[in-house]
Amino acid sequence: MSNVEVKRVSRREQRILAMQILYAYETQPLTGIKEHWESVVSMMDMAKFSLTFAEELVNETVANLHEINKLLSKFLENWALTRVEKVNLAVLRVAVCELLTQKNIPSAVIINEAIEISKLYAEPSSSALINGVLDGISKRVRVIKETAQDAVAD
Repeated sequence: MSNVEVKRVSRREQRILAMQILYAYETQPLTGIKEHWESVVSMMDMAKFSLTFAEELVNETVANLHEINKLLSKFLENWALTRVEKVNLAVLRVAVCELLTQKNIPSAVIINEAIEISKLYAEPSSSALINGVLDGISKRVRVIKETAQDAVAD
């Protein structure tokens, strides 16, 4: 049995890590996501930490990128994805992934976390964009989930 202590990292820190990896992936697409994961985790000296949530967010975001981008495009009124700052895009993608896959986390918490992360890493005005887009998407996702639950109940 190993005596290596695995340290815990907060969900916010793991969301930030996921955002940073997705940012790197977006700005350097010729490198695979696994290489970005290893590089960022190593650079931030986080190899000894339990990063299950961050890894899940990164993998789910990449796996669902087409669906996530479609949702973002729909709710980014009069904006193309290519016009969105890369940091904002990474924050939005992580949050949309959470809205789609994390049923045990309230939408309001996901949106608030994305806003707070954007305040740390993006332009000050970005939080309004993040809030507006995610609010619209969360309402749409809630309708989809309720419709699916009603279909199962019938």
